[in-house]
Order: sequence, then structure tokens, then C-alpha cells
Amino acid sequence: MTQDYLTLPLLNRPGFFHFFGKKGLSEADAKTLNKDGSFVRSCQIHGDDIIPISDVEATEKPTGDCLMTNRPGLLISIFTADCLPVILIDPEHRATAIVHAGWRGSLLRIVEKTVAAMTKKYDTDPQSLLVGMGHRIGPCCFEVGPDVLEPIEKEKSYQGVVTKKMGEKGWIDLYQINRVQLKAADVLSNHIAALDVCTACHPETFHSYRRDHVKGQNMVSGVLIQHEQ
Repeated sequence: MTQDYLTLPLLNRPGFFHFFGKKGLSEADAKTLNKDGSFVRSCQIHGDDIIPISDVEATEKPTGDCLMTNRPGLLISIFTADCLPVILIDPEHRATAIVHAGWRGSLLRIVEKTVAAMTKKYDTDPQSLLVGMGHRIGPCCFEVGPDVLEPIEKEKSYQGVVTKKMGEKGWIDLYQINRVQLKAADVLSNHIAALDVCTACHPETFHSYRRDHVKGQNMVSGVLIQHEQ
């Protein structure tokens, strides 16, 4: 199997493995990336529920858009096709989380809430967190209407999130909205990295619902705490 996924150097820390899957990486392929075979995915509903996973008995899909764990050998995953996958790693307490952050989840501040949840559950220090944001639909292609624009424009901290406007339509940057929230949660700027690639602009590499209007074509991203040697 060729390497049908991308990684971020910031997250390449000892004891952790992560990936942001391209369209060629199937769920079955993703499962083989964990030698233990333990794999959990959630039933995503574009909300802000955060699910802690402690045991492999979570073979039934938990419902929520964020999974977090401190259990070694358990690969937690989410699926996207334009929405933003976000991976958070706490190297001090060996804990991690993965977030499905589309515009709905972003407006619900799911990434900011994930930092708070990790702090409460695992005693995470936000300033020690490492955060990687994967491929997503970029501001070049992410056209939205007033239902999305209005709440963004009411929030003063979201300066730069709307990159262009034309009448009632606007184009927004999912990276920027989540970066603002991470900084509000005390994550350090130099501990945040992004792939900065648009799914809609690269049909040879990524699925995109906005581009293709085909349901069920998703890409898998995941993170794993490895067993200590």
C-alpha cells in the first residue's frame, strides 16, 4: 500500500502516530496502521459532543464529533470530506483527541471545548498541547450564506475568518476560525500547525462533497498513542 495519507512535522512526536488520509486510504487500510488492530470511529452529527474512550469495548460507534483518549494502542478516527480534521496531542500526559470540525461544529466552538475537556479529564496544560489541522475546503471555495456569515461577523475575535463577500454570500476560512478558538483556549501559536490544502481544489487527491455532491465519499484521519517501549 502506498502512503495515502499526510502528516504534520509538529505532531511527529515519540510515542504518537497520526495521519490525515487522502482519498486512496480506505477505512480498512486505516485499521492496518495500528498493529494492535483497535480502531474506533464515531457517528458524527456536526455537534459539539466530546466522547472519552478508555476501553476497546467502544466497538459500537459513539455519537459525537470528538473522540479523546489516554489509552495506548487505540486508534481513534474521524471522517471528513471538506470539514476540518483536528488532532490534539498532550505529550506530557500521553493523551490525545481528534475532532470533526465543519462550520457547524466550529460555530459551536468544539475545538475550544475539546481543550477544556482534555484539561479536565487528563490534567492537560493547554500551553503544552500540540495541535494539527488537516486538509479542508479552503476559503477559495468555501462559499456560505447569511446563516453562517451573521454569527461569524457578530464575533469580534473572528477577524479575518471571512475572506471575501459578495452580496449575501461570503467565503470563510475554517483554519482561521479554529485557530482563534485555540488561542482563546491558551494554546500557543507555535504549537498550532496546518496542512493548508483545499480539498475542493485537488480532485485527484481528496474527496470533496461541495465539489462532487456525492454522499458517503469520506477521508479518514486518525491518531494513536503507541505502547511504551
